[in-house]
Amino acid sequence: MLCPLVSRAPAALCLSVGLALATAPGDASAQEKNRPIDQAKQRLEQGLAAEEPGTTAKIVGGISAPAGKFPFQTALIVASAPEGSEHFGQFCGGSLIAEDWVLTAAHCVPDTEPEEVDIYVGASVLPSGGPNPGSGGGVRSAVDGIIVHEAYDDLTSDNDIALLHVTGPIPAELKTAVAATPEHDKQYVFPLGDAVVIGWGATEEGGGTTPQLMRVWVDIQDSELCEANYKEVIPNLEITDNMLCAGLPEGGQDSCQGDSGGFLGAPLGNGEYVQLGVVSFGVGCARPKLFGVYTRVAKYTDWIKEQMASF
Repeated sequence: MLCPLVSRAPAALCLSVGLALATAPGDASAQEKNRPIDQAKQRLEQGLAAEEPGTTAKIVGGISAPAGKFPFQTALIVASAPEGSEHFGQFCGGSLIAEDWVLTAAHCVPDTEPEEVDIYVGASVLPSGGPNPGSGGGVRSAVDGIIVHEAYDDLTSDNDIALLHVTGPIPAELKTAVAATPEHDKQYVFPLGDAVVIGWGATEEGGGTTPQLMRVWVDIQDSELCEANYKEVIPNLEITDNMLCAGLPEGGQDSCQGDSGGFLGAPLGNGEYVQLGVVSFGVGCARPKLFGVYTRVAKYTDWIKEQMASF
């Protein structure tokens, strides 16, 4: 049976009709092995190679992100990954939205302890070892708190949002992304509005991740159209008010596996960007009509403020 709907974490399990995970509900050990961080740990232990720095491959239809263009883009790294080999330990993306807070997707960190995760921020190239590690001047920091939205539903991907508290040190000069408010939503989220999505994820459906940060421009799509298109593949899928869709009707430009938790947004001017969405899920990558689905950040303005204030 064709089963193409997946989160956009690397090596994500295929989800069947109804979005049910392909593990038995009571099989805790199997579920733990399916965490994005465990997939990354397995690749790290096996020494699996990835694309080399400087690759011309693209985040499905995009181009390389210039150094310093998106200083807030954050890589979630397996904490046991050696210094200088962060590319091989990367399993999701995130965005620095305050000097000590990273916004990401809930499905990136299910049942995950803070000490399992580091973050790498401030660089467009992830270090990958060898003679040309391509460190890009980024900063690696530990995490001491993970907050997954209390209403996150892993069957429907609703409320797919989480926060990581970073212990530092994060350079004060690093610009943070602006988490969208309802006012930003009104201004930037409308059918065919331009948005940019960035990440270190797969450059084609089923492909490997890249150490070079990539960017691609996509159009925000009407949610009703997005849901109707998905229902042709998965009849009971719902695009909730907490989600937004972005892509092109003809396909060819999209986020992909490994980009989960990352940034979808628009420029505000003066080098600042507003984050409209968090990379969540999709059917394949860059397929015609099947747009990428993102957590709608403006729906969580109060939640983000409350969690940060109460930590």
